[in-house]
Amino acid sequence: MDFINDRKTFIKYRALHNFYQNNAEKIKDKFGLNEEEFLSKFEIDDMDGLDFVERQFQEYIHGDYQEVYLDNYFVETVSRDTLNEGLEALKELPYAKNKIRELDAINQDRELAIKEMTRLRTLTDNHVNNLGIIIDNLRHENEELAKTLNVYNGNLSIPFRIRRKLSTIYNKKYPKGSVERKKLNYRIMSITHPIKYFKLTHSAEGKNLIEGEFQDGRYIQRKGQA
Repeated sequence: MDFINDRKTFIKYRALHNFYQNNAEKIKDKFGLNEEEFLSKFEIDDMDGLDFVERQFQEYIHGDYQEVYLDNYFVETVSRDTLNEGLEALKELPYAKNKIRELDAINQDRELAIKEMTRLRTLTDNHVNNLGIIIDNLRHENEELAKTLNVYNGNLSIPFRIRRKLSTIYNKKYPKGSVERKKLNYRIMSITHPIKYFKLTHSAEGKNLIEGEFQDGRYIQRKGQA
């Protein structure tokens, strides 16, 4: 069908043309549009050209042999002369057989085209169904992941609350900047960093730093009380 240059536009034209023909009165009453104005709303402006393509398409589908199909359903009473003419026509039987073979070939081509269209539609439907299944699976996995994250966040908050509670108790018993907290820090240092603690407590510079820290702390506390 080389006469169809733009198949997408032609298919859209056929659908809209058929829709307008079936609903012409309603469209005219409600919107006041004729068919040409209606089609222009959908960016179809060459109505005459598409109508010409439609006629070519119909001729391609039905061919020049419509009467051959229709004549099979007519029965007429014939005279002897007509019968004799029919006998003469039998002489052209080989030619008629050739025509029949041509028609059979055309029908076979059309059947193949229909089968191919059916196959493509089946593949498309299967593809759409598979995409739907994939989307459903992904949605289910997202829901399960959300549940897992909620459980994880819930479990993660328990250690955090415990640490915060212990920190509150520790700060209450040993306030920041207090002498007791400083002494405790040095006791912890003697366990965790014994070498560093030894240098501080057995050198003049280290002792001076320790004394200065405690002196500043008492000064700050006295200033706070003042």
